[in-house]
Amino acid sequence: MELHQKQFVVSAQKHHLNSKWRSISVGNGLHISYCSKLPVKTLNDCKGNIYYLLGWPVLLENNFKNEYAGIQEIESDSHKWAGRWCLIGKDQIFSDASNLICLVYDKSCSYLASSPVLLNSLLNKKSPDYDLQGKYYHNWFIVPGTAYSNIFKMFPGEKAIRLKNSWGIRYRQLELNYRFDSYEDLYNDLSESFLNEVSYLVLKLKLKPLVALSGGYDSRLILAIASTVKKDVRSYTHVFPSMKISDYKIPKAISSENLFIKPSVFKKNLQTLFDQHSGIHARDADRFFFSHQQWQSFNENQVCLRGGILELAGESSAHLYERLPDLKFQNEEDTRIFNYALSDFRNFQIQATKKYATYCSNHPLRTHFHKKYYLDQRIGGWLSYIEQSLTLAKPLSHNLGNSIYQINLMKSIPSNMMSVKGFHLDFIRRNAPSLLNFPFNSSSKVDKIKALLNSKINSFLLK
Repeated sequence: MELHQKQFVVSAQKHHLNSKWRSISVGNGLHISYCSKLPVKTLNDCKGNIYYLLGWPVLLENNFKNEYAGIQEIESDSHKWAGRWCLIGKDQIFSDASNLICLVYDKSCSYLASSPVLLNSLLNKKSPDYDLQGKYYHNWFIVPGTAYSNIFKMFPGEKAIRLKNSWGIRYRQLELNYRFDSYEDLYNDLSESFLNEVSYLVLKLKLKPLVALSGGYDSRLILAIASTVKKDVRSYTHVFPSMKISDYKIPKAISSENLFIKPSVFKKNLQTLFDQHSGIHARDADRFFFSHQQWQSFNENQVCLRGGILELAGESSAHLYERLPDLKFQNEEDTRIFNYALSDFRNFQIQATKKYATYCSNHPLRTHFHKKYYLDQRIGGWLSYIEQSLTLAKPLSHNLGNSIYQINLMKSIPSNMMSVKGFHLDFIRRNAPSLLNFPFNSSSKVDKIKALLNSKINSFLLK
């Protein structure tokens, strides 16, 4: 493990952070500098234009032998690419559907990079301007904000266009109008995309799947998908002080072989590396897992399947449906945005939220605002920083459903089904019905009391 592992930067200069870094000249005086552990592919479209594909794309078509063949218009053809990736070429740069690859740029738009702390170091600025310390619901930097006042994160719906001496950040339409004759057609398209996604990881990339299993719906759906593709799928659960008792009991009931990864000895050097790598943009459970050696159980030939994007196929408290207006602003969009700004927002988050309000007002919504908020902020912000941090770990961390195609299909699920996680239950019923024999997120009052006591005791012991 090393600082800035699997990261990259695009600029007019070559940046070799150590002997393992490489550079590619892409024309117009630009260079891609990248860690040699980052996968890089060269693609050509039908017109002979050259593109560089960085990261971990996962194709949703089932013809793996002729992948990327016959590319016509690469931006639209990439709608069925899942995973975390960035495409560079023809004077433009754009990312995966939700910018999980974590593209950021500086105030002058001279640099684009996959890490805010990496870009900050290249700009010779050492300390962050803002700190996430404290226990808050919104424990991430609201997009487009970062910990640095002169560095900004791209929204999922943005791309960079090369101008004369800098980049221009432009809107990229992610909302597509798919029409279906019936729910059955929608179900078939969405389920096929998930099965192809896991098949690509298992059959094409030869990775052994591991499912991050909890007591919830999303992880159960992933287990059903993965076990449909490959029968001998293993599951695991990270144990941590404040975990819900149901996230321990239900996985154990589902599989007696479920791997419970308990905290080992706290390693200060691992936490320091994690914080230096992420710039403390990810202050969440995975920081705890990493510093307590809970990612050490995995290998490079494994892929950890996770469900941070599958909330778009249902309804969740993370969508903030229950928020009520706190403040009134002259600008109606600012008022609407601030309906979602919790009372503990700090000033730097409020400023970023106002910028988000302007972004939303400039690009009228075609979808429900709650879904857009979840995609832009919870996935494009919170989850993106976690995934950027986990490039330090050996296995590939992969969240299912991160393609423009799949996100639009999930948002097309009928609202009456979405409210009860209907697609989740339907897929499990058709493909792995035995998984419905176990409750979802269920725990008794006694369990909740035990969990509270256990959390307080463990928190004390782990200090």
